[in-house]
Amino acid sequence: SYVAPKITYPLFDNLDGDLTKDLWSGVPWSEDFDDIRGVDDAPPDERPTGGCRTRFKAVWDDDHLFIGALIETDFETVAEFKERNSPIFQKDSDFEVFIDPIGSCHWYKELELNAINTVWNLMLDKPYIDGGSEHSARIAEPNEEKYYEVFHQKTAVRVL
Repeated sequence: SYVAPKITYPLFDNLDGDLTKDLWSGVPWSEDFDDIRGVDDAPPDERPTGGCRTRFKAVWDDDHLFIGALIETDFETVAEFKERNSPIFQKDSDFEVFIDPIGSCHWYKELELNAINTVWNLMLDKPYIDGGSEHSARIAEPNEEKYYEVFHQKTAVRVL
């Protein structure tokens, strides 16, 4: 597990995707990630190779959660979707953050970003495998039951 430290210094206005800046230097890295599908379900030719590594750093303050990820890959990086709330997971290389504060797998939030900083926010009422459905601005309009959006969000991507 990872415990994100609380910060007292200003980060929101300095957010630019650069994790080498001093303000990130004292923040611990997470353990390395594996393929989200797991060892048994990911086809061998799609599993991360020895040249791949994904990890993150996270901090929070009284108003925001800040997550910085470093993704090192020898796979081609694809970023075709440019419109907010596009289903970037379908084609693009993306980084996904799941927020489930009570650990119930119900009504959890998800943030996805591709390499050109296209954002998709969604909320799932329960996992798809259990009949869950997406709530997002991709499938619903404001004031509709399945509408979900995050406002005052700032994201940044830096491709090296």
